[in-house]
Amino acid sequence: MATSDSDQIQTTSQPARKAGGFRKRDQRYVVRDLILALCLCHNVTPVYPDENDKTKKEFQASSPDEIALVTFAEALGMNLLYRDENYIRISNPSGAIEEYDIL
Repeated sequence: MATSDSDQIQTTSQPARKAGGFRKRDQRYVVRDLILALCLCHNVTPVYPDENDKTKKEFQASSPDEIALVTFAEALGMNLLYRDENYIRISNPSGAIEEYDIL
């Protein structure tokens, strides 16, 4: 389940049908979905050492590779804000909060 504060952001796009097959998806949606997958498909948990200062965040994970992928996604504007075993919350490049249930 994905929710967003911005109606302007489209997380997926269906390829348009043309005679004889399908047209490729718009590249901006492909790139956004790839970065979103990096931000969602992992077991990284953000930890805030000082509960009063949410600007200082550390990551906990079983693999440094997972931390590297989440850090890369954050460098591109997809920030991991919260994660537990059932739920994940991120902030996208436009600043809108997106929430997902983990199945």
